[in-house]
Amino acid sequence: MNAMPVVVGYFVPIAIVVALFLIFKVQRPPLPSFESPKTESRMALSLFVLFAAIVIASTAISAPARDMLNLPRESKIRSLAVWFLLLLPFVVILSSRRQRLDTCFFPTERFWFHMLVSIAMGFASILVYALSIGKVQMLPSVLSNLFTISSLFLLIPIVLEEFVFRGFLLARLTAGFGQHKGVLLSAVLFGVVHYPRYIASSELSFLQITQTVILIIAVSIGGGYAIYSIRCMFYGVFIHWCMNIAQFSISTS
Repeated sequence: MNAMPVVVGYFVPIAIVVALFLIFKVQRPPLPSFESPKTESRMALSLFVLFAAIVIASTAISAPARDMLNLPRESKIRSLAVWFLLLLPFVVILSSRRQRLDTCFFPTERFWFHMLVSIAMGFASILVYALSIGKVQMLPSVLSNLFTISSLFLLIPIVLEEFVFRGFLLARLTAGFGQHKGVLLSAVLFGVVHYPRYIASSELSFLQITQTVILIIAVSIGGGYAIYSIRCMFYGVFIHWCMNIAQFSISTS
């Protein structure tokens, strides 16, 4: 994987959003507050262990989400079922503790504003990525792939993944351990959980997989700081989705 286009395509759009929010002093929701931040962070880490265990177990029976573009319908449905199983413990915790969705950087105010801007930044990431590798002529192909049933299937696990790592975990880890440690820890967890899926479905060597995981962690650190600043996980969702489709479309052309 060519690291620079991925980093540029991810960071430039999200950096623009953060800069606009800071320059124009756009009102941001308050940071999530918890009665016992340390308890919340320990609970979040425990849920991650459960999450990782389900991921490891599911690799034997379900294809990883990143391969969903090439899967038959039955396999896609089975893979999505696994992702909803992964999400269930987090939903149960939110419900049982009567915690709002905005404690997961899910905007309950100015919802459509964040949604529309994050979609625009997703498209911007495609443009930046294509420019960075000199493949602007591939933009029509990427956009046509973006609005397919397979691509929309892929969006669902990306939403769930971002909700868990750049939503639920990031909010609680930063509350319990502080901004920098929380962002770093959530990024490392996000990178590490990719190991079983890559090993099970990739022909890459362990060293190559490790290099890819390090890149994922680096990008996730930047995304974590951005989403902590904006307090809205939507930006991670749409940039993540658009970058995945752009990489797939251009690499297989």
